[in-house]
Amino acid sequence: MNDWKYEAGKWEKIEAPFPWNDGEDLKVALDRAGYYDFPSETWGEESGGVDIYCRRDSEPPWYISFTIANYCFNVSIYDEQSLLEWIAKYTPAYSLAQIAYDVHDSLEVLQKAFRAWHGHRSDSSCPACDPDGYKRLQEFHQKREKWLAEHPKKHG
Repeated sequence: MNDWKYEAGKWEKIEAPFPWNDGEDLKVALDRAGYYDFPSETWGEESGGVDIYCRRDSEPPWYISFTIANYCFNVSIYDEQSLLEWIAKYTPAYSLAQIAYDVHDSLEVLQKAFRAWHGHRSDSSCPACDPDGYKRLQEFHQKREKWLAEHPKKHG
């Protein structure tokens, strides 16, 4: 386990604050220890994320599980000021990563939709989707063909 305590900007390596059996899911261990997760307090997905859990009896510590790639860190925080400080310092990177994933997924869907509507990739043009771009492309090809005809390859 990689458990830490965060207090007033200082980090301290600690033993796990509750028993966690080998192979046991984190949420099962947290439930047994009296924790629940805030539904709105999750940042990130895919290769990393942050989940904040609090105790049912409203007593500290808060328990934060965060992942970077496939490596998990767990942080116990014992006061509100440290919790707010930790969130302010460390969750923006996860929020930005989630935005990047969402934008990537949205672009992928839009590209698929464009192919379905126009029958070609979104980075090329046709008379229906970009008449001016299509005309420029046709003019370019005509000029290229003319130049190639006027400058045949010489084999020596």
